[in-house]
Amino acid sequence: MNNKFDKETNTLYYYGGEYISKEEYANDIKEIIVDDEVIDIADHAFSDLEKLERITLGENTEYIGDYACIACYNLKEIVFNESLEVICMNAFSGCNSLKKLILPNSLREIRDGAFCDCESLEIVICGNNLESIEEAVFYNCRSLRKVVLNDDLLFIRNRAFQNCSSLEEIVIPNKVKNIKANTFCDCISLSKIVLGSSVTRIESGALCNLTNLKELVIPKSVRVVEMGGITNLINVEKITIDMEEINMVTLGSGIFINCKEVILGDNVRIIGSSAFNDFISLETLVIGKKVRVIDEFAFNNCVALKKVILPDELICIDNHAFNNCFSLEEVVFKGRCKIIKPSSFYKCYKLKSVIIHKDNLVSNHAFIDNLKTYNPYAVIKEV
Repeated sequence: MNNKFDKETNTLYYYGGEYISKEEYANDIKEIIVDDEVIDIADHAFSDLEKLERITLGENTEYIGDYACIACYNLKEIVFNESLEVICMNAFSGCNSLKKLILPNSLREIRDGAFCDCESLEIVICGNNLESIEEAVFYNCRSLRKVVLNDDLLFIRNRAFQNCSSLEEIVIPNKVKNIKANTFCDCISLSKIVLGSSVTRIESGALCNLTNLKELVIPKSVRVVEMGGITNLINVEKITIDMEEINMVTLGSGIFINCKEVILGDNVRIIGSSAFNDFISLETLVIGKKVRVIDEFAFNNCVALKKVILPDELICIDNHAFNNCFSLEEVVFKGRCKIIKPSSFYKCYKLKSVIIHKDNLVSNHAFIDNLKTYNPYAVIKEV
C-alpha cells in the first residue's frame, strides 16, 4: 500500500497493509491517521511502534485486526469513529500509556485480550450497542478503577476483568445471564458489585478474592453457583440472598469470617447442608417466610448468633442445623414445623427461650429432650 509518512510531523497516513513496524521510518512514527476509505485495519498493522502516541480512525473503519497495535507502549489516545464494529484479539494489548477509553456506539464486539495488560488504563465507558466483551479483554489492567457498561450488553466472558486490582465498582447490566469463570477474580479494590436481574449462573472463580467487598446481594434469578464461584470474600459484612436453594457450594465454607448479617428473601425454599457453616461473626439472621427446609449443619458453628425466628412455612429442621451456636439464646417458631430432629440445636448451651406451637407434639418432645439435656433451665413456651 502507498502509505505516506510526513517526516516533519512524524505522522503516518495509513491506506492499508500489515507490519508498518518493518518500514524504515517505523521508529519515528508518533501519530497515525487512517484514511476514510480504509474499512479494515490489518492484523499486526501498527504493532511494536514504540513511539506511537495517537491514532485517528477513518470515518469508514469498521474492523481493527488481531494484534493491530500490540505493544505500542507510548500510545496515549485513540480517536474512534462511529463506524467501528469489532476490535479483534489483543489489538491494543500492552499499550501501557492508555488512560481512558470512550468506546463508540457503533462498536458491537471486543474480542479476546483486546486491552489486556494496559497497565495505566483508568476509565472505560462502553458505547450503547456493545453486545460482547470476550475473554480477558481487560485482564491485568491494574489501574482500571471505573467501568461503565451499557444496558444492552449480553456477554462478559471468562477473565474479562480478572486482576483489575483498582476497580472500585461494577454494575452488571440486566441482559447478562452468566458471570463467567474468573470474571472478577482478584479485583481486590472492588467495594460494590450489582448483579443484573437476569443473572442465572455464577461460574467458578467469578467472584473470587474480592477482599474489599462489604456487601453481597445474590438476586432471585440466580439458579446455579458453581464450586468456588463465590469465595474468599473475607470482609463482607452483609449478605442478601433470594435464590430458591442455598447450599454449601453457594457460599463455600469458612470464607465469610466477618459477615454479621444474612438476609434470606422470600424466594428461598431450602437452606441446604452447611450453607452458612462457620459464619463465626453472624449476629443477625432474617429467614424468608417461604423457607421449608433447614438442612443439616446449615448454621453450624455460628457462634455469635443470639436469636432465630423461624418462618410459618418451615416443615423440617434437620440434624445439627444449629450445631455449636454457643451464643444462641432464643428460638421462635412462627408456624407448625413438623420435623425437628433431636440434635437440631446440639450444644446451644445458652439457649434460654423457645416459643413453639403446641401442635408440634412428637417433634416438640424431641426438641425439648435435646434442649433440656444441655440447658435444664431453658423455658419452653407453647402457643
